Amino acid sequence: MKTVSVADAQAKLTLLLRGVAAGEEIDLVDGQKVVARLVPPDPDLARVDWTTTWSRVAEVFGKGYAPGTPGSEIVIHGRR
Repeated sequence: MKTVSVADAQAKLTLLLRGVAAGEEIDLVDGQKVVARLVPPDPDLARVDWTTTWSRVAEVFGKGYAPGTPGSEIVIHGRR
């Protein structure tokens, strides 16, 4: 596995992505710490079909809002 600094990755992103597209995995490091990994996509993972999502939500909750605390309030509370 190849290791590249974050600064080098910023400068050579196109080149690194070509390597990833060819199957290479690349660790991005900040100092001595690995902060990210570039990997090719897993072709075995099924793509999510979102086309029927809202119709399924409407079946479960009706046409109104889902019960409970709104997600935005949960996120705001979590940031405190």
